[in-house]
Amino acid sequence: MLAGFAVTSVYARDHFTSDFESSGIPLCSTEEVIFSGTQHFDVEDKDGRQTIHVHWSNVKGEGIETGTTYTIHQNEKVSA
Repeated sequence: MLAGFAVTSVYARDHFTSDFESSGIPLCSTEEVIFSGTQHFDVEDKDGRQTIHVHWSNVKGEGIETGTTYTIHQNEKVSA
């Protein structure tokens, strides 16, 4: 209770996905690559403050000139 008023926390959460396509030159190559996959958006709204988390899945790429296939691995642990 604050100065005679009840304080209520307001919380909302939403999740949606969107397919994407983009191009660029990855660090491991000099060839332009077209990437595609799915973007995942998690939006949280608590007491008027929004937080947005973006994650990608099934991201693959193909070299424009050579057709080389690129795969992006997320959250992969690499042991030395």
